[in-house]
Amino acid sequence: GAPVPTAGPAPPHVSAPAAPRISLRYGDARGPAEGLLVVILHAASNLLGLDAFGDTSDPYAVITVGSETQKSKVISRTTEPRWEETFRFIVRDVRGESLRVDLWDRDLIGDDDPLGNVEIPVQSLARRPKTQDSYQLQDVSRGDLSLTVYWRALAPASEGVPEGLGSPLPSPADSAQPPKPPPRRGRESGA
Repeated sequence: GAPVPTAGPAPPHVSAPAAPRISLRYGDARGPAEGLLVVILHAASNLLGLDAFGDTSDPYAVITVGSETQKSKVISRTTEPRWEETFRFIVRDVRGESLRVDLWDRDLIGDDDPLGNVEIPVQSLARRPKTQDSYQLQDVSRGDLSLTVYWRALAPASEGVPEGLGSPLPSPADSAQPPKPPPRRGRESGA
């Protein structure tokens, strides 16, 4: 098969990240999937310097959608981190879930310090296939976060295939039926 994509920026010739190789046809114990949210964490700028001398931080991001949380790598000694990391989330409730990104300063001693956050309703991101923007960080005096978010709606579970990805998947019942005989040629008997 084709190679599985890795985290990191998409090559310039690729218009959207590839969907992960997982089956979303029937959902799982948490319910059916409504869509796939792919978040590219680009960079932050003008962050607070919270380290001992107050001029830098060791920022990382904690990204949450619904009940799923993922974490970026730590970028040491900077207030202008550049991550270029990709995260994928299954969305189960477009109207009720938000994309939340919390930035933190990693501390070796004591608790990590907050560097701000951004929260965006998934419903607003699901209005278009790609959203690329810079967001002002909340709960801090300064800082911005640059994100690109791709949205892909998934077909209802009964259809069995994400929207725009071709024909529906065959059901087990379809493969159990014998093939139809070819049409008869020649004269038909009867009146």
